[in-house]
Amino acid sequence: MTHGLYAAEYRSQHGLGRSARLVGEQARQAMRQGYERRKDEALADLAKHRDPDKARAKSVGAIRGEGWRPAVVAKRTQMNQARAGRDLTTDEVSHLGDPVHVRAWTGAAIWLIDERGVTIRAIAEASDMRPGTAEQRIRRGRKEDWEKRGM
Repeated sequence: MTHGLYAAEYRSQHGLGRSARLVGEQARQAMRQGYERRKDEALADLAKHRDPDKARAKSVGAIRGEGWRPAVVAKRTQMNQARAGRDLTTDEVSHLGDPVHVRAWTGAAIWLIDERGVTIRAIAEASDMRPGTAEQRIRRGRKEDWEKRGM
């Protein structure tokens, strides 16, 4: 933790990608050289304090969500709900139509996304299809629309 933030929180607040480096090249080289100078001591200390069973138990608990800070749980829940989006209304499902009619369905899905702010995941769920399939149809539909407009 630096500046009171974990790396992921810092990246999120500053709009940086997940793989964006947070340490400059010169600082990184200095840290690497410092590590190389005391590598043997650091590895000996690690071996002395290492407890694989304790680490494994903690790791399994983290996978299950045990021990997460309440703020992390709340943020993950909020992100998952936002990603899923709201359920489609009966009228929106009716507007979407049958996914067998690909062009009509795709046009309706694009309209729902652009005009109603519906998520692809919600559309896929309402259409009883996988989100990847819905996303692919919508991407292709948008591309065809752009080509018609000469873009």
